[in-house]
Amino acid sequence: MKSLTALFLLFSVCAFAQTESIFWKIEHPDIEKPSYLFGTYHLMNSGFLDVKAPKVLKAYQQADKVLVESKESDAPSDGLMQRYFFENPSISEAVGPANSKLIDSIMQLRINTPLSTFDKTKPVLLAVLIGLEYHNQYIADSGNYEGIPLDQYFDKEATANEVPVFSLEQPEESFGFLLDSISQSDQLKYLVLNCQYDSAMYRIAGVMFESYKQNDVPRLMEITNYYDGLVTDISSYYITEGRNRLWLPRLINHLESGNTFIAVGELHLTESYGLVSLLREQGYTLTPQSLE
Repeated sequence: MKSLTALFLLFSVCAFAQTESIFWKIEHPDIEKPSYLFGTYHLMNSGFLDVKAPKVLKAYQQADKVLVESKESDAPSDGLMQRYFFENPSISEAVGPANSKLIDSIMQLRINTPLSTFDKTKPVLLAVLIGLEYHNQYIADSGNYEGIPLDQYFDKEATANEVPVFSLEQPEESFGFLLDSISQSDQLKYLVLNCQYDSAMYRIAGVMFESYKQNDVPRLMEITNYYDGLVTDISSYYITEGRNRLWLPRLINHLESGNTFIAVGELHLTESYGLVSLLREQGYTLTPQSLE
């Protein structure tokens, strides 16, 4: 479930945005202590903090509380799988023989599974499963840092040290944005186009990973825009903007006490509807920070 959410965030559109850093200081004239906002890459391991981002690690370790998108302990309801993973018509019925054959070939190539296994799955989830494999393959080829994925680390380490950890959303809310709000026809188009451009996806995953490692937000934006030029993006509102606006009042409520560390996917920070812009509109001063 967590890995599916991660890939939706990796494929969110990012343009015309704040490009200075993946790490921001948050200040307000009525709040004594600053807070910090860090944009994560969900598949990057926590050793990245020691090697490339010690200032982020310091802000995290000194925080009075931590905010993450969703804690691991926030278990989805029993009916979530049934609610979101199956509907009619089947994918093969909806896309026709030629596209069905294409999707089946890519699924067998990338995840060693025929389309028939997931034919009643919502199409966007299949696109995510396939997309996740490109990122996993690039990381396997190029190497990751030691540790566990950043989002898990921020949750688990704070909990172990008895620092309060809060979720910005519940699983039902995030999957509601991801699946309930996107039409079946748009999901099908998204899946087919991702399969059609299979040959480009490994390179896109690699540029995303390397750009993030270097805190090169403009390059990260450039590659996400390139991706958007290949496929019809369905995520900018439902997966990024809608969730940011859902989070904003909850985020502000926690910021009022100061010294809060916030960790969310990097692409939630950018755009005019990114958290940097939205918090500035609420009277907060956000200043980009170096990682080292």
